Amino acid sequence: MNKPLKVFITYARTDKAAKDKLIKALAVMKRSGLIDIWHDTEMLGGDRWQQEIFSTHLPTSDLLLYLVSADSLASENCYKEFEIALKKKIRVVPIIFSDCDWKNDQISNFQAFPDDIIPINEWIPESKGWQNAVKGIRKTFDNAIKDYTTAIQLQSSFAQVYYNRGSIYTAKMDFNNAIKDYTTAIQLQPDFAEAYNNRGIVYGMKNVFDGAIEDFDKAIQLRPDLAEPYGNRGNAYSMKSDFDNAIRDYTKVIELRPNDATAHCNRGEGWLHLKE
Repeated sequence: MNKPLKVFITYARTDKAAKDKLIKALAVMKRSGLIDIWHDTEMLGGDRWQQEIFSTHLPTSDLLLYLVSADSLASENCYKEFEIALKKKIRVVPIIFSDCDWKNDQISNFQAFPDDIIPINEWIPESKGWQNAVKGIRKTFDNAIKDYTTAIQLQSSFAQVYYNRGSIYTAKMDFNNAIKDYTTAIQLQPDFAEAYNNRGIVYGMKNVFDGAIEDFDKAIQLRPDLAEPYGNRGNAYSMKSDFDNAIRDYTKVIELRPNDATAHCNRGEGWLHLKE
């Protein structure tokens, strides 16, 4: 029940090859459970792409990686994704892929990588540029905690900032501070379903499964349309060997997201435990 940081990649379609190289460069971070990457090519046929991006995946992300090029700066979709990230207080990290007029854009307000702001496609070999950018992304997690802490000192009533810092603490396996921040976010915003869900995940990571289930129950009560709390509650029931309830939750995930391969796999394991 690991809780990696959700990373959303914004890029221009003409830079698809560069996006794939970025994902490959992040493979170790993903494999270690530090991040979970989403980009629009993850969508399956028939998915309503605008709803998937603007209502489901982007607003619940912890980090927006903006692959910067002349094409992405000119893209209306990239601009809209960037605007949503700003509105939702999602941390933005520009990755400068090619030379363009980005220093005169509002994206320049954020710490960009690679070092010395040399575009990645000008590094020799290019792989060094990607690795330098990855190194910067790793540093971003520690810098994020500092910035969120400063924001809280300036405005202590902003629930989203506590939620964001809690996500960073979770990724760094600092579970006590993560629970503390999610709890504060809930106190400030009692209908914050995502905060209940994330706190439940952390309780699960601490093997406090009853507390996790209680939080997932609340998240589902507040947002019955969200698939994630059902899947997480199913995981908690599985850890308690309550496979009947686990199967019911995985089935609900499949109703909400028919193409969720993980839910199908988890439900299959539940049936296996029941010798079905």
